[in-house]
Amino acid sequence: MQRCIGRKGDGTMESKKRTGLFSLFFRMFRQVLAIHPVLFGLNYVVAAAAGILSSQGIIWLQKIYDTLFEAVRDGKIKDVIFMLFIWFGIKAAGELMTGLYNIMGEEHAMQTEKGLGKNINGKVGRLEPIMFESEETLNSIQRSYRGAGVGRNFVNEFLTGFFLYLPYFGTLFLYLYRQEKKLGLIILVIFAVTLLSQAVKSKFYVELEEETAGCQRKIKYYSGCINGRDMGKESRSLSICPFLTKKVKDALSEWNGYRKKQWKKGAATDLILAVMTFFSFVGIVLLMFYDLTKGVITVGLFAGIFCSVDSIFEMTEGFVSDCLEYGAALRGRIEGYLDFCRMPEKPASGIRLTKHGTVAAKNVSFRYPGSGRKAVDGVDLTIKEGETVAVVGENGSGKTTLVRLLAGIFLPMEGEVVHNGKSTVEYERFSFYQGMTGVFQNFGKYKISLLDNIRISDFREKIEKETERKELARLGLTVKEEIFPQDFETVLAPEYGGADLSGGQWNRIAIRRGLFRKHEMILLDEPTAAIDVMEEKRIYEQFIKMCKGKTALIVTHRLASTRLADQIVVMDQGRIVGFGKHEELLSTCGKYKEMWEIQKEVFFCT
Repeated sequence: MQRCIGRKGDGTMESKKRTGLFSLFFRMFRQVLAIHPVLFGLNYVVAAAAGILSSQGIIWLQKIYDTLFEAVRDGKIKDVIFMLFIWFGIKAAGELMTGLYNIMGEEHAMQTEKGLGKNINGKVGRLEPIMFESEETLNSIQRSYRGAGVGRNFVNEFLTGFFLYLPYFGTLFLYLYRQEKKLGLIILVIFAVTLLSQAVKSKFYVELEEETAGCQRKIKYYSGCINGRDMGKESRSLSICPFLTKKVKDALSEWNGYRKKQWKKGAATDLILAVMTFFSFVGIVLLMFYDLTKGVITVGLFAGIFCSVDSIFEMTEGFVSDCLEYGAALRGRIEGYLDFCRMPEKPASGIRLTKHGTVAAKNVSFRYPGSGRKAVDGVDLTIKEGETVAVVGENGSGKTTLVRLLAGIFLPMEGEVVHNGKSTVEYERFSFYQGMTGVFQNFGKYKISLLDNIRISDFREKIEKETERKELARLGLTVKEEIFPQDFETVLAPEYGGADLSGGQWNRIAIRRGLFRKHEMILLDEPTAAIDVMEEKRIYEQFIKMCKGKTALIVTHRLASTRLADQIVVMDQGRIVGFGKHEELLSTCGKYKEMWEIQKEVFFCT
């Protein structure tokens, strides 16, 4: 896991030291406790009761045997019957407490997973957008969701050991130590060896999580390319499924290679532990037999412990597998979750933005994490309030990056971007986006109703169906029964019994979604990519009308509609090489003229 330490927009990472297991537990403990403290506390009170009652069952079994031997000798059967009633009562109460503990644990696990998932979603929203350009961040998010799913289990395994197994072994140790010191000390040795072995194994599991996070993302992505609704069609039509299948197999092979390597280490540790545990219990039985022959312990104690050896072994095995081993196995996931929670966020405090006003870039430079080339290099630009500006350029020229910087989505590495007289870094981040909206090339195709697909951008805003019907018609989409059988309530997903829309229809819905949100500034990044050239000009004319009085930044590689903008910015290799109106740029900017000449025939056709 890496941590972002870059200045401003830099998303570079630095290595961090691995957290100790108990430190990890206490950090996770605080988060789990905060979600449902009452249920959390009751759960472990019941666990402690179950642990004490389980150990008392063994102690009372010894008393029953001692009483039985006396009863056989003296003929007093009533005492044996009384002891048996107590023993059965203890066993029944222990089973009841264990069952109650399991039921409460299930409920607490569901509540905790929901709470930790909410923490992750909130954290994702507070990260700087540039962080999502880093593979380390994506891997960290992948690990964090896996960690949230087992967060309560991780804490529970430690606390179960403390509240269930520790009272059991503690009570048993004290009892045996009082009877014969050597018997108590042997249990302590077993306990110490078990702790040491699992501490070693937990390191293996952390390494496994770190090494396989990237493999898991690859498997999920390539599998989606094969069987996903959107990319699956293309994969089949181009017959590239065998290639993608090989990619999945390669990623699985890499993942299994890591798992096999760590499994071997863990298996060796388990074998050593099993041998030591076995000889420990053999030692207990031999020592007890020796003490019995010497008269140090009673026949009842020997019989009670001997008959309970399998129970003690089962509890030790449960402590190892359920608590230590399982907790160690989860360590890597938990570390991933907690590391993600510590990633730097957008500053929560700052000036509250009330108006974007004039937007200016002052000697702005920016590069993406891991790239040696600046995507934007030394840009100076001023956009007046209410002005429509088109940004054009070849692929990779930096036009989309520039717009993201101007909109405050990315923060510059050098220079500053100013809104209404103040730098974007001074504003409180969430208020900064209140008056902003956008339509992007890779827009969301939400599998919800048509109505919700529009108002999702501003869900609290009241929506009028007839108004939306007219607005969609202006964009070239008619809401009619053949396409939308349930009108605005039609779900936009054929697998849910709804409509199957074309790319152009989805594009129009995405445009309306962006315009529905209240805004004074709008970003249009290739907003008509899925719409044919014949329709593009008409839609852009609608854009200009809808954006009147508002600041609009339009990124496009098609120059037919740039003439409608107030100003045109021409980008090339991260720099502005032209700025002005269409006719002006044809005579002053060679790059713009070259692009125009190439596309001119298409423009004339429209």
